[in-house]
Amino acid sequence: MTFAVVGILGTFSKTVLLFFIPQVLNFVYSTPQLFRLIPCPRHRMPRLNKETGLLQASRHEYLLSEVKSPGVFVTKLLLMTGLACATSEPTGDKADQKISMSNLTMINMVLDICGPMREDKLTTLLLVVQSIGVALAFLIRYRLVFLFYDHN
Repeated sequence: MTFAVVGILGTFSKTVLLFFIPQVLNFVYSTPQLFRLIPCPRHRMPRLNKETGLLQASRHEYLLSEVKSPGVFVTKLLLMTGLACATSEPTGDKADQKISMSNLTMINMVLDICGPMREDKLTTLLLVVQSIGVALAFLIRYRLVFLFYDHN
């Protein structure tokens, strides 16, 4: 909130918004669950595997027949593009499928891509993602300024 106020009052809101690239991408990625297009469990954080001590991407299961048509479209899009780690298996009903999908957060996406890991390694990796976002923000602001900003 403080950053938003500083950006708005300092008249450099676009620059401040650039520093939140990972957070904006996380919001866009989470949108289907946040707006209930597909079922959203109460807890979307990674789960701890007590046997190995590693964090794993949390998953939720639902029947495709339980979601409305926009949710079916989003589910099929996520399955087709591979943006979410998901599996589908047929049920007794020929027209229905049981979907098991990782929760749509950037933390779970990193765990899906890199595999289970310790919490300190995951934190370091997420800080690297944030640092890349900040580097991209500086690149846009100071090298590609003519593409994104009005210049006199």
